[in-house]
Amino acid sequence: MVHAQITGDVSFDKYGIAFTIPPNWVGQELQEAFVMASAQDAGIMVLVPHPARSMNELSSKIGEGLNHENVQLTLQGSVQQLNQHVVEGIYEGSVNFQAVKGHVFGMLNPLGSGVAVISLVSPELYSVFTRDIGIEVVNSLRFSQAVADEGALTAEQCKLDLGGNKLVYMDNYYSADRSPNQSEVGGGYNLRKEINLCSSGYFTYHGNSFVAAGTQIHNAYESNRAQGHGTWQFIDQAGEVILLLSYHDGNSQTFTVEYAEDKTLLNGGRYYLDDVECY
Repeated sequence: MVHAQITGDVSFDKYGIAFTIPPNWVGQELQEAFVMASAQDAGIMVLVPHPARSMNELSSKIGEGLNHENVQLTLQGSVQQLNQHVVEGIYEGSVNFQAVKGHVFGMLNPLGSGVAVISLVSPELYSVFTRDIGIEVVNSLRFSQAVADEGALTAEQCKLDLGGNKLVYMDNYYSADRSPNQSEVGGGYNLRKEINLCSSGYFTYHGNSFVAAGTQIHNAYESNRAQGHGTWQFIDQAGEVILLLSYHDGNSQTFTVEYAEDKTLLNGGRYYLDDVECY
């Protein structure tokens, strides 16, 4: 298959991402990435979306490196934060069994999928240009609201349907087997999660879990109640709707939202709607 070579401005509406290919470089769109190369300059650049929603999550993701088919890249040293939205690391490894070295830049997107820009070259040709050309692409990045496919579930619809409600997940199992002396030796668990999506934009999360082993009951959380507070929002991301919970400590949690046969599913688990409890 022959892929069209692209120059200039590039837009990925399904991710809400746009950027500019540097002069003398051309690009090709692959299934989940965009690859750029030049007939004049040494090296390649790869742009890939990522799901990270916080700097901690992004730094952790960059630190994992890449290990996919013929691509093996390992972080050298530590991840550095360049500003409130961008981190940088140095990768070494191989692409298609050829040794490479270069820079990776991870960028957060306040509207949806973030972006990683990876600039690589053969180790003997590595120079400050390898970093500079990557920075050029990073500085050209522009974000907008992702465009969902016609008829697909949207973030706006989920906000109308689920905002201002409590989302409740419940699961339990118990087996009351008996030992030869007729004492109870069964086991099981009882799990309940509640996410209050307050109309003000804040959320509260409550979760408790009990695991029973024989006649003893153990609390799976030290305090019997795990609680976090922050802000919530629904985001259109690559054809899916994501519920993003942003905690005040900088961490975040994401759930993929689906509707199936009048059921509300978050990460595949069924959640029931109940009266919201906000403070």
